[in-house]
Amino acid sequence: MICSTNSGAPGRDYHLESLVWIARLGTFAAAAERLNTTQPAISARISELEKRLSATLFRRNGRTMALTPAGRELVREYTPIWDQLQAALLRSAGFDQIRGIVRIGSGEIAAATCLPQFVANMKRRWDDLTFEIDIQLTAQLIQSLVAGKIDIAFAASLVGPALSFLPEKVPCFSRRSRRSIAST
Repeated sequence: MICSTNSGAPGRDYHLESLVWIARLGTFAAAAERLNTTQPAISARISELEKRLSATLFRRNGRTMALTPAGRELVREYTPIWDQLQAALLRSAGFDQIRGIVRIGSGEIAAATCLPQFVANMKRRWDDLTFEIDIQLTAQLIQSLVAGKIDIAFAASLVGPALSFLPEKVPCFSRRSRRSIAST
């Protein structure tokens, strides 16, 4: 992995992590929100990475940004390494042995469409998880989530500042104060 605290290496892991999240989420702003930082900080990280690599990773066109061929190649080559690193960190912290009950609230449409795949993916990753599923209307889901009665909500719309939206693979909401299984 390209990672160093001295000036001799091409980049640091947070530079590359920023690049991965921009590629996954589509914008610098979305990556900044995901990484709990600001859009200017993400822009600075990418500028530093481009300078160290002597390569342009994004083509700037007015307000839009697009990965250059060099940027796409770096993302393509680095993403599996980054995913392996994240998995190793989760395993070393014991997250590969998650067990217990996950309380999921869902609307009817999500329960019929994306929830079965989500549960199957989680069971494949963590066999010892048990799921309790509660079908409710969106307003009730949000109330249950904020009150701590459910851990994850599959809801039909964005809701407010107490909750975060996790758009990576499955649209769901989680209380910010809790670690979310959905984002892994």
